[in-house]
Amino acid sequence: DRAFQVMGLKWAGASAAAVERSAKALEARQREDGGWSQWPAMAPDAYATGQAAYALSLAGRPNAKAARFLLGTQATDGSW
Repeated sequence: DRAFQVMGLKWAGASAAAVERSAKALEARQREDGGWSQWPAMAPDAYATGQAAYALSLAGRPNAKAARFLLGTQATDGSW
């Protein structure tokens, strides 16, 4: 939900301050390993992490830890 909130605010032309607040709230949910989960009780996964990384990138806040998480969990066939 938080990733879509960031994207929606950005796409709707919300103020930079609103996008920034939402992006910071999303970043606060990032796990120590660099990933995000779809639900707090779940382990981080590629879907939630990719979605969060895209939203943050749209907000002008690229996240290197997310990229490392995705690269580190990718299978040899390119899937997760």
